[in-house]
Amino acid sequence: MTKEEFETSLRQYLNRKPFRPFVVQLLDGRQVLVKKPPVVFADGAASFIDPEEEALVEFFHDETKSFGLQREVSL
Repeated sequence: MTKEEFETSLRQYLNRKPFRPFVVQLLDGRQVLVKKPPVVFADGAASFIDPEEEALVEFFHDETKSFGLQREVSL
């Protein structure tokens, strides 16, 4: 996914009113669940703190396949 596609898609999911959790499908089959904002992103990279794991989660445009609502993607 290009940087522009990545940032446009991410912005659309983050700006939904009301916010709904979404999944980022990575090219290697991993899935990143974004449960709530904030997500910081710039230059094709994104990161956030997973509230349950209390860990930094990062993902990048060149490893991203797609975005989808949580109910659309089975975890």
